[in-house]
Amino acid sequence: MRGEAISTQPIITLTTDFGLRGSFVSAMKGVILRINLNALIVDITHEIEPQNVLEASRVLGESYRYFPDGTIHICVVDPGVGSSRRPVVLHDGKHYFVGPDNGVFSKVITEADQRLRGYHITESRYFLPEVSSTFHGRDVFAPVAAWLSRWVSCGSFGDLISDFTVIPEEEPKKIDGGVEGKITHTDRFGNLITNISADLIEAEKHELSKDKLAVRVEGKDEAFDLYSFYNEAGEQNKTGALINSEGYLEIFFYRGSAQNKLGINVGAKVTLCSNNSFARQGEA
Repeated sequence: MRGEAISTQPIITLTTDFGLRGSFVSAMKGVILRINLNALIVDITHEIEPQNVLEASRVLGESYRYFPDGTIHICVVDPGVGSSRRPVVLHDGKHYFVGPDNGVFSKVITEADQRLRGYHITESRYFLPEVSSTFHGRDVFAPVAAWLSRWVSCGSFGDLISDFTVIPEEEPKKIDGGVEGKITHTDRFGNLITNISADLIEAEKHELSKDKLAVRVEGKDEAFDLYSFYNEAGEQNKTGALINSEGYLEIFFYRGSAQNKLGINVGAKVTLCSNNSFARQGEA
């Protein structure tokens, strides 16, 4: 980015499934500020679906790269808290990540290059004096991130490791007449986001040449056209599809919820094909 700012204030982000009720988030912030009063704490989200490690991985992976170099990202979606799963610090050469080694950093790890370093957090002198078996976010991850923001080196927290936990995401597959993917998640507007990337869409456009692409959803008899922006379909009060800001195929209903209108849930199959092939299947 041109003119990118260089932060002189340590930035710590929080991604959790704690929600906005209760004291969980505020307790973590309090711990951080008692160790480093100069820390700037940014909430990415606390609305990850409870215990949904893959959603945490995706949201963090979509967000962290937009922060300045040196930012410390805490991610706590931790169904195995108190068990033998490892607490870790990761550094990809630009950003730091603190949290459980349970898959929440899968997207970060798969996108990182050889500069990625990971450390098993074992040095209890950087924890709170009393560590609960149910709240490592407050007692382990928040203080470790705060000490990291005060320039304690990653290696001070524990030994170097390389066998990280990565949960592979299901990839779209090429089928006769198109590409088959699935709905991976919905957003707060009820848009249905798939795992079909813009690169795959462009490849299909090139392969089909003059044919117009259409989107089919499992269990639905209609095909949805591809648009460049939401209002293109809005004028016709139609459900449509487009490439969203993260570079993935998204099904939407203008000023409404595609999820509610179509009755479709996460996991449903989505096929990218030509209008002609869809018409032939409808005639069969």
